[in-house]
Amino acid sequence: MESEGFALLDAHVLAQILIASRSQRHPTKTGGNRSASPLDVCWQFLDCFFGHPDYMAAVLISEHGPEEALVRAAGCTSQRVDRIALVKVLMRTARADCRDGAALVAAASAAGQRNSRPLSQQRDMAAEQQSVVHQKEKIQHFPFSLTQGPSAATMVEKPSSSKERTHQLSAAFREPLQCVKDDESTAAPPPVAANQKNHQGSTAMGNEALLRLLLEWKEHAPKADCQDGLALIRAAECGHEAAVLLLLDWKESAPRADCRSCEALVRAAGNGHESVVRLLLERREHAPRADYRSGAALIRAAAGGHGGVVRLLLEWKEHAPQADCQGGWALVRAAEHGHDAVVRVLLDWEEHAPFANCHSGWALVRAAEAGYDTVVRLLLNWREHAPHANCLDCMALVQAAAGGHEAVVQLLLDSKENAPQADCQGGKALIQAAAGGHVAVVRLLLDWILQQEQKCTSKIRASFRSMRYMHWNVDALMEAATGGHVAVITLLLNVKGLPLRADHGGLALIQAAARGHVAAVRLLLDAKEHAPRADCMNGEALVQAAAGGHHSVALLLLNWKEHAPQADCQSGKALNKAAAGGHVAIVTLLKQHVPWTDRHDGWVMGTSTQATTPKACRPAASHARRKFLAKNHNKP
Repeated sequence: MESEGFALLDAHVLAQILIASRSQRHPTKTGGNRSASPLDVCWQFLDCFFGHPDYMAAVLISEHGPEEALVRAAGCTSQRVDRIALVKVLMRTARADCRDGAALVAAASAAGQRNSRPLSQQRDMAAEQQSVVHQKEKIQHFPFSLTQGPSAATMVEKPSSSKERTHQLSAAFREPLQCVKDDESTAAPPPVAANQKNHQGSTAMGNEALLRLLLEWKEHAPKADCQDGLALIRAAECGHEAAVLLLLDWKESAPRADCRSCEALVRAAGNGHESVVRLLLERREHAPRADYRSGAALIRAAAGGHGGVVRLLLEWKEHAPQADCQGGWALVRAAEHGHDAVVRVLLDWEEHAPFANCHSGWALVRAAEAGYDTVVRLLLNWREHAPHANCLDCMALVQAAAGGHEAVVQLLLDSKENAPQADCQGGKALIQAAAGGHVAVVRLLLDWILQQEQKCTSKIRASFRSMRYMHWNVDALMEAATGGHVAVITLLLNVKGLPLRADHGGLALIQAAARGHVAAVRLLLDAKEHAPRADCMNGEALVQAAAGGHHSVALLLLNWKEHAPQADCQSGKALNKAAAGGHVAIVTLLKQHVPWTDRHDGWVMGTSTQATTPKACRPAASHARRKFLAKNHNKP
């Protein structure tokens, strides 16, 4: 226990040095002509700390307990930690199969995180980088001694700048305490030479050494198919081919390749691990079907844009999925994520190719919503069964306008056949574009509306259209004011062919004031024609600004040159809202703009000497309280 206590003390000292190194910039003398800052001492101590598994094991056990410490150590992805040695130390206090083999599952996930490339590619890249690895190795000696000095293999090259060194120190101290979670996926590091061992005691290709250590442990070894093959699923998901092969070929309790309804195949296909998919499909016993769960693996591969996996599944010799499985849902998912190559592969497939307008053109809608103009153009121009540009009540246009995808909007409006109208769904496209502040899309839609106005020959029909466009523009103006999009507001107010009034009940002004958009409020009040009054709707804009605590907006409204609202409008509602929200600055501003002779009893309470806190600033809320104050106001 002496080593554990010493390790805990070291970890505490390390944290103190980290804190001191951030606040102290002056170096301290360490003897002779050499000087070292606390950051240098911390870095040197960190090298030694990672070289002692006993120290790290003690810290993990004290922080998380024996079983959780074992799981975290097995799933650690830090390149600094001797993972195998650390796991060996932790298995003295925790069973290797604790929590139904959670350590084995974590190790399988971490193995894939460290290197997810196929074995053949690892060998080729390792041979090229073998000489580079030897040149980059620099061993630096530890300046002071502890119980055991760090080995040369555990030393790492020091960064040059202090900022880089601080970042690496904090990240390295956190890495050993982290493990791979269910939904995490990180890029694999560059491979190391095949015969070059790192400080973990295993080659880059042989990350399965930890899996083998756990499975071969002398007491309470976990089963290879623990948790119904979850370790196999994690290894397949991360693309670690060697770990998958090790688990499938294990001598006892090997997991089935189709465990958990072929989940390993589906996850490997979704992440684009073609070699793992092929390995699973080629199993002699319990091989998963390529079309299991109605082509779930194909759909996941198409969604990820993995064309190689898509072709592999479609060309599989037995039980190959159909390209139009689930009504062409693979096409929809590929279009949704902008994978035009996969979309073309599916549409060009020889047998059971999906229709381009499957699911009523949902692929077009999803591609337009995400702004993938290449996929939209490919679907619209497909040689057969192309979707209509106005399918699903012009939903593609509305979604593209809401996302601000100008190229897609232009492409849809310029369609030769079945082009959507910009005023579809009651002008929803224009309203959504204004709400998002997409100036280019708003201008594009307004130009289309003006062109339609010019084509109208009937005066009655033109008047009816103008009334409809005016109503939609008012809604668009309100949405733009709500979002504070000054450029869109300016564009809507300055349309030549469609004059728009800014004073439609002052709703746009109220919305802008409620959200604190000072520039939008000033722009609306400064409109050349039909500008809203600052006191519209009995000063509702001031009330909303006070309720939100927007001091600059309230000040602008109170000091406006014409028709400024009264500070006590709506029986002091603005002060009530400001006091209830704790906005002391707004309360003070409102009190300054109310004459002494016009103040109500509630305002008199607000002038108390204790008005420094929001609670003390609250006026009399009930009518009975005001009546009581008025009755007893002159009494001593």
